[in-house]
Amino acid sequence: MLKRTSIFGAIVLALSGCVTTEQVDNMVASSRPATPEERQIIVDYVRGTFKDPYSIRDARISYFFDNTPRGGYAGCISLNAKNSFGGYIGTKFVSMVINNGQIIRSMEDAPGCHSIQARGIKWQPFTELEAL
Repeated sequence: MLKRTSIFGAIVLALSGCVTTEQVDNMVASSRPATPEERQIIVDYVRGTFKDPYSIRDARISYFFDNTPRGGYAGCISLNAKNSFGGYIGTKFVSMVINNGQIIRSMEDAPGCHSIQARGIKWQPFTELEAL
């Protein structure tokens, strides 16, 4: 548990602005699109944890970066889905850390996800989530 907390803490710090400009530049330089396997891991996670995953629209996925402590890759997704009352909630951001083929940490409304695009991390459409 401490290992997971440490990894996620580093990501939160990195995504929330508590890093140097050089560290941000290194994150951006090392960022890359999520692999098909990572995308599938996220789809499976969303399918199993979201209230109405079949209503997802406007889904996007950020590039992932691999300079997290002790391995793993971090990135964000954004999406719009229905709540329990059947209404769309607006864009929701979720940060995720993937290590050894599984999501080891996720955080809804992650503060860093709102700002990583401004820091130079790219985003792509995430059509697999919209096709559930």
